[in-house]
Amino acid sequence: MQFTHSCEQGSQREQADNRSTNYSLPAGTNGMLPAIGHASKLVGRFGKELDANAGTEAVRIAALNVLSAARHKLGSLDKVTQVVRLCVYIATAGDFFDQPKVADAASELFRDVFGEDNASVPMVLGVASLPLGMPEAVEVILGVEG
Repeated sequence: MQFTHSCEQGSQREQADNRSTNYSLPAGTNGMLPAIGHASKLVGRFGKELDANAGTEAVRIAALNVLSAARHKLGSLDKVTQVVRLCVYIATAGDFFDQPKVADAASELFRDVFGEDNASVPMVLGVASLPLGMPEAVEVILGVEG
């Protein structure tokens, strides 16, 4: 099961906002925290309508939303044992090559929160488009105790 979030641009929310999706956060399975999705307020593709700086901020906010939803579901981030998987999808124009720079915002946040030894090596994928015109999506699988 996966935990997918996109950003809520312009605010760092304590609890994730489900306004644009029909997903709910189910119970974890086999020590994994599954997922929920969020629509971004940004629309467009990096390298065309958006630049790398906007992408870095959008991905950072998406990662913060992941942490907020995980904390809300688990009661505490202390129950997270590791980031099992981190995948950042970035909608780009054909000549945009800064996907790793944009995705590093999520990697750095998870490394700061959970430590170097508990962070995952990120997978970064440039794609032609994402649902609802979102420019980014962050997919995370968290290992949890118990």
